Amino acid sequence: MILRWYILRELLAGILLAFISLTAILFLMNLLGPMRAFAVMSLSFLARSAPAILLYTMPMTLLVGVVVGMTLGYGRLAGDNEIDAMRVSGVSLRRILAPAMAAGAAASILAFVIYWDAVPYAGRVQRSLRDDALLEMLKSPPPGPQQFWLGSMMRMSYREVKEGTFKDFRIVVYSSVDHGASEIHSAREARLVAGETAAVEMRDYRTLRFDSQGQRLPEQTAAEGRFQLPISGKVDDVPRPKYAGGARLLRMMNEGAFREDAAFEFHSRVAGSLTPLVLALMAALIGIQVRRSSRLAGLGASLPPLFLYMILALPLEQLALGGSLDPRLAAYLPVGLMLTADAALYWRMAR
Repeated sequence: MILRWYILRELLAGILLAFISLTAILFLMNLLGPMRAFAVMSLSFLARSAPAILLYTMPMTLLVGVVVGMTLGYGRLAGDNEIDAMRVSGVSLRRILAPAMAAGAAASILAFVIYWDAVPYAGRVQRSLRDDALLEMLKSPPPGPQQFWLGSMMRMSYREVKEGTFKDFRIVVYSSVDHGASEIHSAREARLVAGETAAVEMRDYRTLRFDSQGQRLPEQTAAEGRFQLPISGKVDDVPRPKYAGGARLLRMMNEGAFREDAAFEFHSRVAGSLTPLVLALMAALIGIQVRRSSRLAGLGASLPPLFLYMILALPLEQLALGGSLDPRLAAYLPVGLMLTADAALYWRMAR
């Protein structure tokens, strides 16, 4: 028991240090990022967005903190020959790794709590605040030629603005499949109409669309037109699994319109919650093999498990979102492969 608490204290010190440091860095980066995107950003806006940004960054920083802390902790013990002393004294590898499993399990439980409701809530708040910032900017647009994104799939630009009227106005809508332009709406003049939802009224309106193969369709023109902007601020009314809390997500899995996306989101959250435990064991096994007491050596050894997981997870996520792969396979395959690697490393070291 004394040995277990000794190892656990060593691990927690590294985990907390890495987690707090990385969270502070990413929090500041994500907090200052919107200030470059929106000229009307105010201190009150930043204060309202800070809690959501913090919650949004915690799953990744928790994962990295666990991996780095495990590698550094066990790396120091191995570098000071304490692991060898434990093995010579008859302490099994399983007992040496027990604190890593306990810390990894605690991190997985915390990750599940964050993924289940906190991260979707943070996403809803950030989306709502982003809409508020965009609406304020459109009401008081910066002068001169400008272009900026309205969401992730729509870009707006204009040559100049006079008395609230945009000149040479254009909106480009991008395809979610190949990310190429699918619609181009342009007008000689446009003016914002803000009510419950935001829209622009355009004069000398032209619309150009492209089919699924990227072929240009006949251009449509009109003396006047109206285009609805994806800005409402009412994110709770947006039926997207990404923003759904745990209970609502379970209901959406049984609704035909969102069944596939909701299933992928559910299994991604569960798999993401298991990842700290799986990577904690791998980081501990790698850390034991670091024979130097140098912190940089341990830090460098902690990077391969993270890179390997990202290389596996990101392409599978895109395949699942595109409908080419079962969402359960896409979510759990990286975890399964990492578990297989854990078993191979454990067997090799336990011989």
